[in-house]
Amino acid sequence: MDPEVERRYELIERRAAAAEARSNAEFAKWKLYMAGVDARLDRAEARMDRAEARMAKYDMKFEATRKLVEGGMKFVMRNHADIKTLNKRMDDFARTFRNGGNGNGHSPKRKP
Repeated sequence: MDPEVERRYELIERRAAAAEARSNAEFAKWKLYMAGVDARLDRAEARMDRAEARMAKYDMKFEATRKLVEGGMKFVMRNHADIKTLNKRMDDFARTFRNGGNGNGHSPKRKP
């Protein structure tokens, strides 16, 4: 083979080897970077799982509170007539003691 052709061939081989070495180095850096990305994603997923657990716990408490409030409202609505009657009776009872009455509907007589 001609020495000039051989020299150019060796030059091309050296350039190809250098390009391959650079490519391998960049690939190694990329793999290291991606390992970091994967680690960050794993930590983010763990944070999200913990947040979802907290939200689920809050939702359960909120639902229990909602059920209690609904039950209380139903209780009040069911007993509304009884409560109204009781209030009227208490008002009547309190009215009997106004002006010194004894509950029989007659006011005390004034002494002249």
